Amino acid sequence: MNKGDYGYLKSFKKRRLLFTILIIAAMAIVIGIGLWLNKGDIKNIYTVIGILFALPLARTLSGLLVVMPMKMMEKEVQEELLQKLSHAGSDQFLWDLALSSQDKVRHFPCLIWSDHHVVAWYEGKDEGSQTYLTNIMKNNCHRVAVEVYDKKESFLKAAKKVNFGVTSEEEWERIKETILIYEM
Repeated sequence: MNKGDYGYLKSFKKRRLLFTILIIAAMAIVIGIGLWLNKGDIKNIYTVIGILFALPLARTLSGLLVVMPMKMMEKEVQEELLQKLSHAGSDQFLWDLALSSQDKVRHFPCLIWSDHHVVAWYEGKDEGSQTYLTNIMKNNCHRVAVEVYDKKESFLKAAKKVNFGVTSEEEWERIKETILIYEM
């Protein structure tokens, strides 16, 4: 499953949870072997090796904790959006994006783009989401209009009015790549 595909967020959560469990298990096994081989003495090389697992554990666990509260879009909602916004190609939708910045991770349940326009549905009340997405486009030299809405109905209403026709296939692909760089 690729970033931006429907179901990626759920897949990401499962993978991160599995990695977290595996790292904890490996850590416990290595430390346990060290304790067993050294008759309960914690001062051994196995303990040091086991503790080194804390770094990848922290990285994996932090990513999991950030996306855990984010809810994946219901299949019925996805189908409704595809049906009501059929003037945009199905390959122009990005689903359940968790876009990261220096200050926070923002959840965009749906984003539609062309080579001249980006319309996004943002889950939350962050006034900075519009500026955030606009800055991503500007900083990567994309000249696109960006609109962000915090309600599905507003998003649908705005997206119905936009012509998502693509005039430059190359620029259209570059915009998608730019957005997905920020995806967790």
